[in-house]
Amino acid sequence: MSASSASRAPRLWVRPAILLAILVLMALLARAGHAPARLEALAGWARDSVAWTAAVLLAAYAVRPLTLIPVTLLWILSGTLLGWGAGAALSVVGTSLGAALGFTVSRRLGREFVERRFPRLGRLGRVQPSQGLRTVLALQLTPVMPHDLINGFSGVSRMPYRSFFLGSLLGSLPLVVLYTYVGSAVLVVDSPRFWIAAGILSAFTVIMLAWNRQLARKRLGEPATEPCEEGR
Repeated sequence: MSASSASRAPRLWVRPAILLAILVLMALLARAGHAPARLEALAGWARDSVAWTAAVLLAAYAVRPLTLIPVTLLWILSGTLLGWGAGAALSVVGTSLGAALGFTVSRRLGREFVERRFPRLGRLGRVQPSQGLRTVLALQLTPVMPHDLINGFSGVSRMPYRSFFLGSLLGSLPLVVLYTYVGSAVLVVDSPRFWIAAGILSAFTVIMLAWNRQLARKRLGEPATEPCEEGR
């Protein structure tokens, strides 16, 4: 391993550590400020007005790619307000809508527009059409890879929309399930359920980072570049 590769290796674990720290802080603040009671009241109102809640969340998913707000925040919020099952189902639909919008905007406006938003686009925008599905699937399965970056590079690449859509849908599905479960578990932050959710999410992050790194090395013939710093 080269010196540069060795220097990058420890960074593989930085983002999972930050994720776990955020979850721990979330739990501590919730216990100190009685947030679960307030969230439970808000979730109760949301579930009594499911149609309005779903409409507002879907609108947020649709316009979110234009704001660069991390999609994971909406996944967690969906799980908190609607519960695990309904929140996950709505998140899948909403994420697909947002991904389609990001792909379409990037394809219409071109690579220069995407590179202004994501200066470290690099080789991602040069994926061959035959690699589209596998590449999008691998990147979507990496929890710390920015969702909007994937949509952007897919739009300016030559991959067909069908490959992008299937890769995005299948790749984001496990993360949607995990994050909405974390969101629903916020309401029972004093129970083992929250910590089980946090542990599963952290372990999945580490596993998928390592897997994606190996795929990148195999395809490019050199150590993978680090995921960009923009939020997912």
